[in-house]
Amino acid sequence: WRMGYVAYPEGRADLTEAMLKAQDTTVICPPRVSQVVAKAALEAGPAWVREQIEATVVKNRTTVTAALAAALGEASIVGGTGAIYLMA
Repeated sequence: WRMGYVAYPEGRADLTEAMLKAQDTTVICPPRVSQVVAKAALEAGPAWVREQIEATVVKNRTTVTAALAAALGEASIVGGTGAIYLMA
């Protein structure tokens, strides 16, 4: 689950209407555990989040990319530069 929030100036009816449309297509009640983890990450700050990404996400991306490259060849892999989304 992904957590997020939006902040925009009050009195912007155009933004309110647009956000309500977007809200209709998203999960509005993420599980409690996701809410607790998101709150802890916000409280810990960007440095902690960056450490977690470097320690976990980068390691996982490297592992998956290496496995796909071994099986299919590096030329068969697309993506993985901004996240762990890969296509092979």
